[in-house]
Amino acid sequence: MARATGRHEKTLYKSLSSKENPNLKTLMDVAEAMGMRIPLVPTDKHYGHNA
Repeated sequence: MARATGRHEKTLYKSLSSKENPNLKTLMDVAEAMGMRIPLVPTDKHYGHNA
């Protein structure tokens, strides 16, 4: 996984531990290494629009 994401093994382990909060780039790189992606989808709330 470390090689596939281009991150050092210890850095990756630390950022994905329960004591840390990984950033979006790390999560996206891990997902890509697993052949997946993390899509951003709109919520039911439409900010800036009058309903």
